[in-house]
Amino acid sequence: MSTEFRVQAKFLEACRHNLRLVPGQRLLIFHDSSSESLLNLLRPAINKSGYAAEIFNIGPKRPYKSVSTELSRKISKHEAIIGFFNYDGHDDWNRSELSFRMELIDFIQSRPTRYAHAPGASLDMLSNGSFQCDFKKMAASANRLLTAFQGIRAIHVTAPAGTDFNLELDPEMQFETDAIIVPPGLHTPGKMGNWPPGEVWVESFSNVPNVGGVPVRIRSRGRIVCDLCVGGILAKVDPARPVVIDVGEDGWLEQYTSTDERFGRIKQDYDADRAKWNVQPYTQELGIGLNDKARVGTGNLLEDEKAKKTCHVAVGSYRTHTDFLIEEPTIDVTYDNQKTVTVMKSGELQLD
Repeated sequence: MSTEFRVQAKFLEACRHNLRLVPGQRLLIFHDSSSESLLNLLRPAINKSGYAAEIFNIGPKRPYKSVSTELSRKISKHEAIIGFFNYDGHDDWNRSELSFRMELIDFIQSRPTRYAHAPGASLDMLSNGSFQCDFKKMAASANRLLTAFQGIRAIHVTAPAGTDFNLELDPEMQFETDAIIVPPGLHTPGKMGNWPPGEVWVESFSNVPNVGGVPVRIRSRGRIVCDLCVGGILAKVDPARPVVIDVGEDGWLEQYTSTDERFGRIKQDYDADRAKWNVQPYTQELGIGLNDKARVGTGNLLEDEKAKKTCHVAVGSYRTHTDFLIEEPTIDVTYDNQKTVTVMKSGELQLD
């Protein structure tokens, strides 16, 4: 089977089972100039899809700072959006465009539309990696996990490298998935999910009680030992030199330790955010990977964090969000009735 056929077939499968698109729906596919070749490969599939599709190049000037008037106008006219960004060889773009991407996501989610967000998507990812998954089967697994997570109030995560981390969930907090991207979202008219998909996660927003004037998304405490990958860094963590994050009561970051200078700059980002916004970093998310075709160590956390047998914890502040990937976790959940169940053991889901 040719690469072109494999990519085009899986793209249409993702549109059907992940975005749940039907012929005639209005679809906007926007992309950066670095993704032009990928879009050219997808055009035959887009043309025969039956969707009312428009393709828009958002321009070559990088890094992007804000959402343009033209892009926002096009977004407002479509029922579904796909955004491709390629950061190969440009780690600086990935991190410096974080504010742009967050503005973009906020704008799209304020409308009753669905958005597949694909920063870092590449031909290799689509032809050999996470996009070669069974989208329909993965969506079914996500639904089973969402059902198992209803009514939980506490989560305990442990892992061989040393992670020992506790999270407490407020009643408003619910798990979400990008295995199916259909609006509305939990707290917004629209729904956003990453491409490649394959994750179940929990976070919350401004309706969660504040601590120190900041909406704490997950109250947590303990130690996170990241032994795989770190969001925004195009490198794999050396297991002999893991990133260690200690979190105090209510989810505040107490200490960030890395002897590898590649990951030391995350602390610099936290310090800069603290100086600008007067906000201490805190726990923002717990995610669990479901994609059996996602590869770990690609240098692109968009794919790495979706891998089965992993979970990740995000720590950030007002406008920062960094994921830390953990290998072979065991995850125990406690329900309202105090019953405790192991939903993942050494990276293996216990629900199937």
